[in-house]
Amino acid sequence: MPIRPIDLVVVVSDAPSMLRYATEWSEYWPRFAEVLARGEGGLPSLRVAVVDASGAFASERLMACGVGGAFLDDVQRPWFQCDAGADDCRVRNYAGSLGDALRCSATMPADGASAPLLLERMREALDPATPDAAAFLRPDALLAILIISDDDDASPGPVEDYVDALRTARPDDALIAIALIGPQEAPRLFALLDSFPNRAARTTIERGAWADAVSFNASLGPLDVISCFEEIPDDVDPVLPGLQLDCVAFDSQDMSRPLIPRCEMAEPNRPAVDTPLPCYWVRTDRDLGVECPVSPIIERVAHKAGNWPTLYCPCDVAP
Repeated sequence: MPIRPIDLVVVVSDAPSMLRYATEWSEYWPRFAEVLARGEGGLPSLRVAVVDASGAFASERLMACGVGGAFLDDVQRPWFQCDAGADDCRVRNYAGSLGDALRCSATMPADGASAPLLLERMREALDPATPDAAAFLRPDALLAILIISDDDDASPGPVEDYVDALRTARPDDALIAIALIGPQEAPRLFALLDSFPNRAARTTIERGAWADAVSFNASLGPLDVISCFEEIPDDVDPVLPGLQLDCVAFDSQDMSRPLIPRCEMAEPNRPAVDTPLPCYWVRTDRDLGVECPVSPIIERVAHKAGNWPTLYCPCDVAP
């Protein structure tokens, strides 16, 4: 099961106080990319939107950085959609390293007001009525907010309004994570983080250890469950590639949910590139380290909380 994708919104202050951190800023983004890739399962399926001073996606700046779109896309694809033996099955809309793309895209001119409207910019960027936000937000992704500022927020509305905006964009608090690289004292920004206990992290901007605030990979790892058939079941359609079983597959214990169909197979142990997802197939060449000649596999686009796959297959009743 792939790890959960991350939709990351970066809100950076453009206040003059940010000039003093130019060196740290240049060095931060490659380290940030390394931290994201260091989690279990490697770099998740990632989208990054950088909010400009107006609260919109910084499309023009991203274009100047060689990013082809309103946000940076580094999306993990199912392994069978890439060439056999490929180590990196991803689709990117930028060239070069992720760290360099982030550093270029998130560099804000420090020529704004000394009291930045950070939360207001975040709210405007997450407004589902805007085309960029609608295209950016994936329903099953973790919504991660990264705020970097040497000043507290000076937005006009109460903090509760911006908490509500986050929960409108992602109603489940378990799918929200906030990181703050900010000043020693920031009552409004701290109040935002305190509204999401156990889903927020912060570090002081003057410390320089900015990567400490990144906790987006926590509890996002794949569910590793190995199942197998002790005996090889009958193939109900030997003409098709792979082992075709007469099984019923679904998520969790609720059989009223939509059934998961068999994958369309290109080869005995490789689903077809265009097979609808999710789907299941049966692998016959996997070394599980146990007496398990065949094992069922469920392919997905992304991890979803609470997905406990179940396969019901008829027993051999032949005399």
